[in-house]
Amino acid sequence: LSCTFDASTSTDPDGDSLTYSWNLGDGSAANGPTVTHQFAGTGTYTVAVQAKDPMGAVSVATTTVNVAATQPGSVAFRAVSGTSANGKVISPQVPATATSGDALLLFVSANRSDVSLQAPAGWQSLGRQVDESMQSQLWVRVAQSGDASSALPVTTTSTTKMTAHVVAYSGTNAVAPIASATSADEAVKRTSHTTPVVSASPTSWVVSLWANKSSGSTTWTTPATAISRQSLGSSGGSGGRVSSLVADSGGPIGASSAGGLTAAASQSGSIATMWTVVLAPA
Repeated sequence: LSCTFDASTSTDPDGDSLTYSWNLGDGSAANGPTVTHQFAGTGTYTVAVQAKDPMGAVSVATTTVNVAATQPGSVAFRAVSGTSANGKVISPQVPATATSGDALLLFVSANRSDVSLQAPAGWQSLGRQVDESMQSQLWVRVAQSGDASSALPVTTTSTTKMTAHVVAYSGTNAVAPIASATSADEAVKRTSHTTPVVSASPTSWVVSLWANKSSGSTTWTTPATAISRQSLGSSGGSGGRVSSLVADSGGPIGASSAGGLTAAASQSGSIATMWTVVLAPA
């Protein structure tokens, strides 16, 4: 629950010194270029800092933080970024807050199964799941210095409608951050799609992905036991669209098995892929 905020890289065009005042989003205030604050509880807070020069000119920056109770060395959600495309390349970015040692998960879903997806060098493939005329793939990388905000061009052999999510987690194993990655396809036409069930430690964090192919835009309803991190839909005209939802457990699962989570799509369909990914702690 203890968070540190840093505005010390702020500069004044005239070279004057700056004073700083903070609104920490929970009714607390502070002063100075850096602040460490103990929040009373978990939740989402909007934090604002005002920098002021000697002439009274001010500039304000805000950010939203998700505060969670974690122990040193435990897994925690860092951030997510993503994009959609209709072409031969999709280029999501590594989240700007990703730090060296974080686990980076790259999910790409495409509305064609007859194309090959190629991730950038340095990313390890954890599998490919096909369901008739669509596919989803997962790659992982341990973040290195300079990875934050970098583009990740994933190429295909033919024009394809795609979605891509990049999810970052801290506190994972620095060598093998993924304990297991299991996928499945949908066999029945319906709106609900369920992730595969796998064995896991009660202390594990679990990441889930649902993706489907439909004739139009699809929205998702996240299972009550998961935290939605990002939902995306492909662009590029009607028909054959792919949409995807990534979520995680938000903490240790507290059980000896993971998965079996059902997300509901706004359109019924029999073409969908689902993933259950168990993170390995440091």
